[in-house]
Formats: sequence, structure tokens, C-alpha cells
Amino acid sequence: MRALLATSNAADLRRMATHPVGRTEIERLQRVAAARVDEFQRYLALAKEVEAHFAQALQTEILEA
Repeated sequence: MRALLATSNAADLRRMATHPVGRTEIERLQRVAAARVDEFQRYLALAKEVEAHFAQALQTEILEA
């Protein structure tokens, strides 16, 4: 994703969008990026849930042996 972003610039993308083949490719790349966003949001939600679970456990008082 970083490489794709680094090699793309707004002017080139606008120029590509004026051609049917270029536009189709931009639409495909946009769908791929949107899918990655969705994947990362689900992963982030899971990580937040796990972190909260451990944080809640750490609220428990330590018992003296």
C-alpha cells in the first residue's frame, strides 16, 4: 500500500480517470484499498477488545501469599 501511494500522484490519477481503462484500474485499486480498510478496522476492534479484557483483569487486587 505504501509503495502504491508513493508512486501515485493526484495529477496522474486524474489523467488516468479520463480514460476508460485507467478508470477501471483506479476503481479496482479503490475497491482493494476499501477492503483493506475494512480488514484493518475489524482487526483493530478485536485488538481493542483483547486490550480491554486484559486491562479489566489487571484491575483485580493482588493477593498476598
